[in-house]
Amino acid sequence: SMEVFGTAAARHRVKVRILGEAADVLDGVRQRPGVLSATGGAGGVILVEHASDEPFVADLVRWLVLAGAAVVGVERERAPLERLFLDVTKGRDA
Repeated sequence: SMEVFGTAAARHRVKVRILGEAADVLDGVRQRPGVLSATGGAGGVILVEHASDEPFVADLVRWLVLAGAAVVGVERERAPLERLFLDVTKGRDA
């Protein structure tokens, strides 16, 4: 069961927003090394789940730009446990 927890803990999400349609680059994003899943949304939003770290995000943005995408936003999504911890600790300060 420790293996399963370790795998879950290693998942990261990043939200990238581009000008234009996410669908135009989605297949390419899904083929990038380290990408676990990628979904496109309205307004050029691409939600990428990956098992890597910050250099992965930098490489993904570089690839998108070289592929002709106009990247206008990159936001790391916090893991649910991290978000919960921050909410709890923030509550203590109040």
